[in-house]
Amino acid sequence: MIKNFSKPMAAIVFLCLHPFGIARADISSETACYVSSDGKPVRFEFHSYHDSGRKWSGGFVRYENSTESIPVIFISSNTAKNFGESVLEPSSKWLEISRGKISGEYVLLREGAGTGVSGYVATYRNYEKNKVLNFVLNPAAGFEAAGCKWVN
Repeated sequence: MIKNFSKPMAAIVFLCLHPFGIARADISSETACYVSSDGKPVRFEFHSYHDSGRKWSGGFVRYENSTESIPVIFISSNTAKNFGESVLEPSSKWLEISRGKISGEYVLLREGAGTGVSGYVATYRNYEKNKVLNFVLNPAAGFEAAGCKWVN
């Protein structure tokens, strides 16, 4: 009877001593609070998740006073590059999915990289209305478990 249990017991002991070592994931998350920079204030939270092992990124956007989380899918990014007199700013592009369709895009950009003065901005383009809104990072909005804590 002991012979029959030796291999299964060894497997159980191995799994107990090395839990999830094989399935290790390097997942990080970021949350940013943005406010529109023109016109009536529009505010949203941008939540992103990155799995460097799988090379996957995804997330969601939630607008102020809304309970709906709108999925976003990472499409592309670039890093800061110097082209002589001009600098290509680091940015990332995300597609918005609403009701099963691609409904818009977010471009997140770090302006002034390498100049000592930088800021984070976002541009949202609604595909249906072909409307563009510009946003800036709102560091005054403290993030809590429930989301951004907007200050009026």
